[in-house]
Amino acid sequence: MTGQIGKEQRIVPLAHIKNGQTPYARVDGSREWVTLIASICADGSALTPCLIYKGANGQVDTSWVSDAEPLEDKYFVAASDKGWTNNHIAMQWLDLFHKETLPKLADSRTRRLLIVDGHSSHINYAFIIKCNVHRILLCVLPPHSTHRLQPLDVGLFCPLATAYTREHTKHAVCWEGKIGVTKSYFYRIFKAAWNVSTSPDNIKSSFRKAGI
Repeated sequence: MTGQIGKEQRIVPLAHIKNGQTPYARVDGSREWVTLIASICADGSALTPCLIYKGANGQVDTSWVSDAEPLEDKYFVAASDKGWTNNHIAMQWLDLFHKETLPKLADSRTRRLLIVDGHSSHINYAFIIKCNVHRILLCVLPPHSTHRLQPLDVGLFCPLATAYTREHTKHAVCWEGKIGVTKSYFYRIFKAAWNVSTSPDNIKSSFRKAGI
C-alpha cells in the first residue's frame, strides 16, 4: 500500500511514557495498492522491475512515471482494475524476462531456469507453453514455502521494505505530512529504495540464504 510504511524506532521524552502519553507520527492514509513483480538473477543482477498500478480498464497513465529518467531508468509499468497482477500481465512480464536474460546465455542451446511461486498467473497453459518456446525451464515452488525457498522473500524484500520506509519518511518530513504519496510520486520513492536494496551483494546473499 503506497501510504503504509514499516515499523520505525522513535526517541520520545520519558515523561510522556510515564504519563501514559502515546506519541504518534503523522502518516499517509493512502491504502491504494501497487504490485511489484521482481526478478533477480544468481549472477547478482536484477531485472527491470514491473510495477502494476490500479487503473480503469488496464489503462496506464504516463504521469505515474513522470519522474523517470528516459535514458537511465529501467521500468515496466502495467495497470489492472485492482492493482494486482493477472494472466495477461504475467505474459507481458515473461516477454521482458526472455528479452533481458537472453544475452546471458552461453549459446542458443542453453536453457534458463525461472523459479516462481504458485500464483495462477504463472501456472497456466499459455505461460508454460511460452516458457517452453523460449527454452525456459519453469520451477514452481511448493505451496507455503516461499518464506524459506524464494530468494526474494528470504533476503531482498526486507531490505526493500526498509529502504522504502526510509524514503517515505523523508517525503513525509519534507512536506510535514500534508502531501500524501500519489501515484506519480510513488515511483520516485520506489526507485530510490529499489536502487539501494538490489545491490549485487544483497542479491547473491538472497540466493545463498535460500540454499540455491
